[in-house]
Amino acid sequence: MTTASAQSTKHRLPCSWLELSWDQPLVRRGKTTAAARIASLPEHAELPDVRLDRARRQTIVLRARRVQSVPSRAGGLLEQLFGGADRRRGGFTLIELLTVIAIIAILAGLLLPVLAGMKDKAKAAKARAEMAGLETAINQYEAEYGRMPASKAAEQAANPDYTYGSGIGAPEPGFNPLNAELVIILMDLDVPPNDSHRRNPRRHVFLTSKEVSGPEPGVSTTDRVFRDPWGTPYVITLDMNDDNKCLDAFYRQPAMMSNLRGLTPVSSGSYAGQFELNRPVMIWSLGKDRRADRNQPCNQGVNKDNVLLWQ
Repeated sequence: MTTASAQSTKHRLPCSWLELSWDQPLVRRGKTTAAARIASLPEHAELPDVRLDRARRQTIVLRARRVQSVPSRAGGLLEQLFGGADRRRGGFTLIELLTVIAIIAILAGLLLPVLAGMKDKAKAAKARAEMAGLETAINQYEAEYGRMPASKAAEQAANPDYTYGSGIGAPEPGFNPLNAELVIILMDLDVPPNDSHRRNPRRHVFLTSKEVSGPEPGVSTTDRVFRDPWGTPYVITLDMNDDNKCLDAFYRQPAMMSNLRGLTPVSSGSYAGQFELNRPVMIWSLGKDRRADRNQPCNQGVNKDNVLLWQ
């Protein structure tokens, strides 16, 4: 018995295709209403409900657009009201800036005097070191030659000792010159009063120091004066009568005395009542104010800041 295979019957099914696309990223939000979900659709998107007729779909889309525009306008208003404040959170207000400036000014006012005081102390320490070097050089010269490093004119003008720079701070006629000739002799420079090395015939260099041009701190190559860190020549008194004591042109004066350590009164002789230092060399600096007054006490006024090697 032959079984005939029945031919399969082909059926056509009607089908309509809709091309749907999404051009916006998905953003997770909180609970949303159906209207909000519809409003999130792009304008050109077709609704997936194919059962709705064309007129009904258009009505829903228009309503969704109106719903979508409300939060947009509200968000713009909120941004205008509060967005600027949020952006200003990273900056400073005028009051904050003025407060910071005031604090900086107060700190500067407190620190500047301290820094200035530290600078003056450093200069005073440098002056003491330079004066100590000068004293050592003078003592070495005296040990080498048996006399002080002074010119013939200084030896003749001694009373009984000699102060280089006795008119410093208040120049008047008749006062001794600055310390240049002493420096020339100690550095063995071939210029007067040591021309042809007549005050240092063995040509020993007893003093070496920083050389500068003009009236600056150090030994000037212009006038050969040795100046302190404030730019004022050192005052140097030499024992010229070999008693190992110094009568300085300033500090010998009774008007300057006020329990100054290191100086003792002369008890007898032509200089009784004056004050002397029990050392063969006496060196000091006028200090920060660059002034001295032999008619004021040594610890007052312009004399208060003088830097004294023996103290």
